[in-house]
Amino acid sequence: MTARYGRRIAGLRAQPGDEVRDLHVDDAEFLGCVARVSADPAQRLRISQTTLSRCGAYDCYVEGARLEDVVVDGLDTNDMLRVCGSVFRRVVIKGAMGCLQIVPWLHMSYENLQPVYDRANRDFYATVDWALDISQAVGVPLDIRGVPGRLVRRNPETQGLMTFEQALLGSWRSVDLAGTHFSAAPKLLLDEGLEDILLIADQRSPDLAHQVTVLERLRQAGAILPD
Repeated sequence: MTARYGRRIAGLRAQPGDEVRDLHVDDAEFLGCVARVSADPAQRLRISQTTLSRCGAYDCYVEGARLEDVVVDGLDTNDMLRVCGSVFRRVVIKGAMGCLQIVPWLHMSYENLQPVYDRANRDFYATVDWALDISQAVGVPLDIRGVPGRLVRRNPETQGLMTFEQALLGSWRSVDLAGTHFSAAPKLLLDEGLEDILLIADQRSPDLAHQVTVLERLRQAGAILPD
């Protein structure tokens, strides 16, 4: 395994067919690094057997990648790290996290490729034992959409899963969601047609106890899945 410590890595541009493997990066900064989508999902950037520990990602963007057997242990971001149209197999996200958004959609400039990636991603997840483990992630609410909830390992105390059917049935309306970011989840599910969505409490928030209470009330109301 190749190790990289305390480095500033700037301006990397991943090309179709590139592969990152057997890499350990500790205490490094990624600046303006981009992984753009490939026209052929079979040629997407592949990252495997890799660990990032105590790193920062600033003005970076990942699109259409394939991540397998990866550990991200602590990640700082200046604004938000967007990971779009990508797939995951046995990826652990833990430790103190900045703003991380995982969504199934490609950038609008690649709109013609969206159906291609939707099919490829569905086929990929049909073979996956588990995709993400976020049970030890700490930080601002992670925004994770499009990864099948059944394939996500989570902390049941601070992380819940709401399905499209639960949002449609509306039992969540019996729970006061005011003052929490959970209030956006039902609308996102219904408007975006997702199968399910993760509700993730911010473990560094001063109102964490309230968020945990709301999650439990949603669970009791049958508005999120039991654990």
